Amino acid sequence: MNLTTPHLPTPEGPGSVSQVPNLPAGFTDTFTSRYVDIGELRLHAVTGGEGPALLLLAGPRPGTPGVS
Repeated sequence: MNLTTPHLPTPEGPGSVSQVPNLPAGFTDTFTSRYVDIGELRLHAVTGGEGPALLLLAGPRPGTPGVS
């Protein structure tokens, strides 16, 4: 499975590692934004650090119509 696509641009702007305000010193030296293509789906991922992998996913809030 190819999780990285080298020809994709680096994410920039709000939500990217380079543009988030008030990050701790050194954060952008350790973590980077990148795109990950999985089939027809493109995800914006922040990668870096040490230790076991951690995956955080944003989703709808409880009570959103159509969500149980």
